Amino acid sequence: MIPKFAILTTVLSERMERNVRRIINHGFGLFLCFLFLASPLVSGAVTVSGTITGDTVWTNSEIIEVVDFVTVDTTGHLTIEPGTIIRFRLLSKMDIYGQLTAVGDSASRIVFTTVADTTNGSPSSSNIWYGLRFWDNSQPVMSYCDIRYALDGIAITKANLEINSCTIENFMGYGFFIDGIDADPRIDVTINSCLIQQTNPTMKKTGTGIYTFRSVNLSVAHTEISDCRLGINIYSNNYWSPLFSITRSEIRRHYSDGIYIQGTG
Repeated sequence: MIPKFAILTTVLSERMERNVRRIINHGFGLFLCFLFLASPLVSGAVTVSGTITGDTVWTNSEIIEVVDFVTVDTTGHLTIEPGTIIRFRLLSKMDIYGQLTAVGDSASRIVFTTVADTTNGSPSSSNIWYGLRFWDNSQPVMSYCDIRYALDGIAITKANLEINSCTIENFMGYGFFIDGIDADPRIDVTINSCLIQQTNPTMKKTGTGIYTFRSVNLSVAHTEISDCRLGINIYSNNYWSPLFSITRSEIRRHYSDGIYIQGTG
């Protein structure tokens, strides 16, 4: 069964709500209302929602459309084939407590995007979905994936992650939001050969590429982060300080700082 992370869920939900309010305050309110009323449904898509237990495979023979929430249970293992396109309706999300294997290749990338992104590979108007959320002790494997037009591309809470050759772009809040809470030892997050960027003209110079907080061991290598408000934000508190390594990466063209380190204690 799914653990009851009531406190963690509340904290993350409150942060998401603050981000949505910030977006509305910056003039996206009417736009979001329009999308809520007029978001297109994907013709011929297979709709999915609810909880995944056991082994499940999403194939590239059909477009997957996520309605509301999809949760991968602690007993579940979701495998996504190379070349699969997954589209999310407004404010839908995917929570992973178990295993996710999303391994594409250079010729057949896996795409996570909004239903409003009707032309694969071409920027479109955003239609907010919450993104992929990895919770305590989940087991994700991701490579050659594209994540587009989410509130936060990937949110991690006390879970290890190694992600390779992926693109996270046109996010409203964070490309990566990483919180180790009080994990001991620190959680390990490795971001290798990835592209984190804002390409949609309405989103350039907004959002934070990577935000990491508390008990995290972060490694970023061969990665480009560009055109956000802030490239990387590393934050510590009185009890835990993140460890981080940034090598052979480009962090450029941000509205504010490329790397900003802050903390208390």
